[in-house]
Amino acid sequence: MGFSNALSIASLTLALIAIIVAARMSLRQVRLMRHANELPAFVDLCQEYRSSDLYVCENFILNDLSNYTAEYGYSGLPLAQRKQFLTILDYMTSMACLVGFDIVGINHIFAMYGYLFPDMWSKMRPFVENEGVLTGRKIAYIVEELCEKLRNVNHAKFLRKPDGAARMFPRWRPVQ
Repeated sequence: MGFSNALSIASLTLALIAIIVAARMSLRQVRLMRHANELPAFVDLCQEYRSSDLYVCENFILNDLSNYTAEYGYSGLPLAQRKQFLTILDYMTSMACLVGFDIVGINHIFAMYGYLFPDMWSKMRPFVENEGVLTGRKIAYIVEELCEKLRNVNHAKFLRKPDGAARMFPRWRPVQ
């Protein structure tokens, strides 16, 4: 094997490495651009969560929904309560879609809503299931999946970095 053959193989190898690196960098850039376009929607949804209207709806789900019968689904709720119910259901569906389409990770949702979404879903689920039976449609299955993922978040891992250091949260100590 002569010097020119070795040089040709070396240049071919470097060219292939350059193509692979350029392709990976391009894919990463496309992913970053996609997230840059989609994250404002997530931020807007998070700001909506801070609205007093959403707190009223959340309070209805957690404290007052159990006063109504789920027999006729959410269509059987009085109009004002149905609006509150659907506001929360739509909000949870939006967050579930963001996770489902890999726009945000489950840890982002867990950091904000932790146990709240599963708690609300446990109260809303009978209404949604009965509505599905009455209408013949499968409703809010993506919310069910989101709540299942939230229930399965490893809390200890979530609160710690891989090196064992605390994340942004301080270590909680009992009051003495």
